[in-house]
Parts: sequence; structure tokens; C-alpha cells
Amino acid sequence: MLLACGEPSTRSGLEVSEKGDDTEFRATWEYSSFELDVELSLVTLESEDSCSSGGSLVLNDVVSATERYTLAPTDCALLRLDEHGDIVMSELPTFHDWSSEELHVDTDREIMTLGPTAVIPPDSEESVTYRFTLSNPPCADDPDCKCAALDRFAADTRITLPLGKKCE
Repeated sequence: MLLACGEPSTRSGLEVSEKGDDTEFRATWEYSSFELDVELSLVTLESEDSCSSGGSLVLNDVVSATERYTLAPTDCALLRLDEHGDIVMSELPTFHDWSSEELHVDTDREIMTLGPTAVIPPDSEESVTYRFTLSNPPCADDPDCKCAALDRFAADTRITLPLGKKCE
């Protein structure tokens, strides 16, 4: 009951563990409010021969059943979490530990955001502002369906990773 009157709470973290010959990098973000609880994870499993990433999203709100989404194994060239907590999309690092960021949830717009965060890349003297947004808008080709996407914004550049289509 106290949470209803207060601000949402958040937690995040990074775990690196050895699984036989593989190394697992797991970042988790949690958001809890009176309206909605969110658990988001990104996991990269790396071995000498292969690398893939996956993820999960669990949404639990007060008016509907718990919703669960999973990201099918995705090649690390498209998406990976590194040992420092950096989310690397299209092999472009941000040089930032995203696992230490708070997850921001906008229930009205139905988006989740990490950042914005200004970072000075190692090969530059100027900062770049990065942000990641997870959204689930209606699909352009079928408005009765939702097309989830992860967007990486770096200054004026946007990279989008489609995460799948879900129809009711």
C-alpha cells in the first residue's frame, strides 16, 4: 500500500558466469509501481565457436493477466551484451554499462527506455548521447497486430531491431 503513494522502484544488475566452455552475460532490469511490475532481461551466451543473445520481458499489471515475451536466439552480430554491461547492436558498442541504468517505463505510451546517457567514446573527444527504447507499436502492415522493436539512438542515428509480431 505504501508503494501506491510513492515513486516507482527500480533495480538492475549484471551477472557474468561460466557455463562449461561457455560464458553467460546476463543483465536484468526491474521496475515496480502501483500500476505495473516489469522484469526485463538480456542474456548473451558466448563460446569459442558461437555467440547468441536472447531475452525475456514479463509484464504484470493490476487489471490483466501476466504477459510474457521472449526473444528467440539472435546472432551476436545483431545484438549482444558484453562483459561490461554494454548493449551492442549491429556490432556498434556504446562504451557504457547499461546494466547499471534504471529502466524507465511510460505506461501511457507503452515504451520502456534506458538512458539517455552521454558517453565519450575512446576514439573521440566529444560525447555522444545514447538511448535504448523497447516498444510494441501497431504493425505497419497489419494494425490489428503489434510489432515489438528495440531501438538504439546515438545522437541522430537510429538502429532498429525488430523483435517479432504478436496478433490478438
